[in-house]
Amino acid sequence: MKPSHVLVIPDGNRRYAIQNKLNLEQAYLIAAERIGDVIKWLSLGHGIERVTIYGMSYDNLSKRSDRERKAIENAMIFEFGKWMDDKDISNNINMTVKGDKSVIPEKLLLVANDLERATAKNRGKHVDILIGYSGMRDLLSAIEKKPFQEHLQVKHPVDMLIRTGGRRRLSDCPLLPISYAELFFVEKLFPQIEKEDIDKLMVEYSTIKRNFGK
Repeated sequence: MKPSHVLVIPDGNRRYAIQNKLNLEQAYLIAAERIGDVIKWLSLGHGIERVTIYGMSYDNLSKRSDRERKAIENAMIFEFGKWMDDKDISNNINMTVKGDKSVIPEKLLLVANDLERATAKNRGKHVDILIGYSGMRDLLSAIEKKPFQEHLQVKHPVDMLIRTGGRRRLSDCPLLPISYAELFFVEKLFPQIEKEDIDKLMVEYSTIKRNFGK
């Protein structure tokens, strides 16, 4: 059985820049392009109904250097523009950006809104890009409302979490949805991920018997 919802934490981009003697701008452009690849490998190649990409956390926006934030912002703007021209994505995948939009840079937010509008009529495959997102803030904001699950920005249960870069942590990702997720921690840095790696993870997932506490 394949997962219905896959969450990807694309970690290791700064280490990739150091290892390959690239500047941050180059590294994040490569990473942003690889996000597009991963989306197509999962959504179109493996038929995954819902994919969530943890693009940039709330803490990333508040704690990283101006140069790095700008590098990530420009890479995302460039890639979002490409996706609107990519018929595989623009004709088949409904794309949304979620997070605290009050902290998302204006230029990035404008392009994100354009991407959402361009893909709004697509059905069947859905991709959420999390920018300025915090799992804890999402939970605390929703918990005062009823039914609180309906007020979460990320509300669909995650079946499979993939984190690249060798780190075994969750980094304030969506907390409630991952309650029963199968966790896959990949040693490769995110820009190094290939289609064959995703294919192997899908095969491994298919062998797992999920009990959900039974």
